[in-house]
Order: sequence, then structure tokens, then C-alpha cells
Amino acid sequence: MSAKGYATVVLALLAKLSLASPYPYLYRSAHLKGRGDAGIASASGVEAIFYNPAGLATSGDILEKIVIVSPEVELSNDTKDFAHELSFQDEDPTESFRSRLGKPQHLGISNFSGVILKRAAVGVFVHSDTTAMMYRDHSSGASEAISAAAHLDIGLVYSLAELFFDKTLQLGLTGKYIARNQGAITANSAEANKLKQLKGEDVAGQGRGSGIDLGLIYRPKSKVPLMFGLTLQDIGNTRFKSTGGKSSSDGQSPLKTLKQTLNLGFALEPSAHISTFGIYLDLRDVLGANTHGWAKRVHLGSEIAVLDNYGLTAGLNQGYPSAGLFVQLPFLRCDIGIYTEELGDKAGSRPDTRLFIKLEFGI
Repeated sequence: MSAKGYATVVLALLAKLSLASPYPYLYRSAHLKGRGDAGIASASGVEAIFYNPAGLATSGDILEKIVIVSPEVELSNDTKDFAHELSFQDEDPTESFRSRLGKPQHLGISNFSGVILKRAAVGVFVHSDTTAMMYRDHSSGASEAISAAAHLDIGLVYSLAELFFDKTLQLGLTGKYIARNQGAITANSAEANKLKQLKGEDVAGQGRGSGIDLGLIYRPKSKVPLMFGLTLQDIGNTRFKSTGGKSSSDGQSPLKTLKQTLNLGFALEPSAHISTFGIYLDLRDVLGANTHGWAKRVHLGSEIAVLDNYGLTAGLNQGYPSAGLFVQLPFLRCDIGIYTEELGDKAGSRPDTRLFIKLEFGI
């Protein structure tokens, strides 16, 4: 869909709803979201591509895995309730909208298809986020206002990894090419007429960009199965060259640059016969390129799995509880769960609880 068409759809659906900024991820793992979105030191397979490419260094088979499709849908818990309420409402829904002042509404859709090889991976991904919020604009006499934003990323990724120093050190690299459509709007009730006159290119832009992520994992020689991870994502910043839609006065792309971030991770994964248990801790954006509060950078999780086929996850994402369940069957894997994302500048200011479900078909 073009930037114009995408923005038009967003405005049509959300001009009556609400917003906050999307978290700067290209792709997020349903499995990891259930355990606080922590996985920098333990990522493997598809997760390694986006969380730490060094995790691919332990893949042993020439053909590790083929992911045919892996659709995922997530939405705010309040959005689910809101949609259910509207479906049974015959009268004017104005009061339903107003009752949700200050409550974020979110819908996310993603998919990955690709091949995991021995110490390498290649694939394509799609990730769409739409977030909206209605609030009181005190700068205009406390009138009702909306803020809505959406982006659609379609990308190609390629990762390589290798083992060093008697398999204690893993190094990996991910290259990515991204086509991005992005739109945003903020307006109060006094500007309602302006909303009707807006065109897609007035609020949206589209562009192309490429970037590189570098990762490492250190596994010390010890009886205790410890792992330490580090990633440098979007080395030198990933910028987008505008290819259409809204443009700034100097001709530069209005699309948000993906800033270079430093991330640290820790994992402990003891095993006992047919079961494994793990504890995970990530510190994201250590140098504060995107976030200012430390609480938003902390991801803590745990997981217990039986035969790697059934498992429960739990954790804290930015200080908020998360939980998940996964089942691995022949040719099919299912992940479901719940987590909370902080949409405000500081933890505790604008929490958004989200439900997610993902189905992965592959061999």
C-alpha cells in the first residue's frame, strides 16, 4: 500500500480514536514478549536476526529451519473491549469514545518468512504499528484532541555468525534493507474541519533505508550455563531516503532515523533431563539514544520449557508484568500472551497492556 493510501486508512479509522509513539523496533518476537522481551544473550533462530545475530553461531544443521509464514496480531486490551462495546452499540458512540480519554489504542500486525541455515539466515519481514489516543489538550482550553501515528515496514534481512576462541565467543552481523511508510497527526476538536481536508501526503511519508547490526555472545567455560550478550544496532544510524509523500522544507526525509543503540544482555539456562529453565535480563538503549528513564530500558524474564515443545514464560517489560505460553507441534508453533508497553516518556505515565497471538508455519 502506498504512503498516501496507508495514511488515508489510518485517518479514516483513527480520527475518532487516539495515540502515542510506536516503540522503535523493526520486528518483535512473540516468544520473547511473554518473558519481558528479554533475549539479547540467548537469542537463536529467527529471534537472533533481530535481537542478536551472534545467536546464529550455534546453529549446527546446514538447513536449520524454514519459516513459511508467521503471522502475528497484537492489540491493546482496551481496544479489544472498545471494539466489543461498539459492536453491540446501536446509539451514538460519542460517550464510548470520551470514556477512553487518555487510554492508548493500539493494533500491530507482523510476519516473517525466511530460511535459517548453518550460521546464517535470510528472510523478509512485514511490521505494521498503529497507535492512537484521545486526550484533553490543555493548551487549547482543555478541548478534546487526538494524536495518531502509524508506520509500515517491509524489509529484507541477511545475517551471518561465527564461533571463536574454543566456542566461547559468538559474533554475528545482520544487514537490513527497509521500505518504510510512516504517518502521524495531532489535532484538537477545533481543527475538525482541517482533518476532513487533509490528504494522505500531508501527514505521511515513505522512504527506503539500509542498516547494520553487530552482536556478540560470550559463554564462559563454567559449570554454570551463563551467557552475556551485547549488540550495537543501527551502526552509524539508519536513515531513510524519501521516495514520496510528505517532505520537509529542506527536502530531507521526515521519516524517523533509527538511532544507533547499545544493548546488553544476561542469561542463565540450567537444564534437567527433559526440561530447561531460564532467567534473562536485558538493558536496552544503555546510552539513552531513544529513551531517558532507566525503568523503560529494563527487560527481565523467565521461562520453563519441556522438550522445547511446551513452555511458559513470565517477566517484567519496562517494569510491567508479562506472560506467555507456547506450543511447538510438527509444522506449527503457537505463541500467545500479554505484556504492557510504556508509551509515555517515563515508566508509569502511559502504560498500554496488549494481547498477542502468533502462528508460525514451517519445517
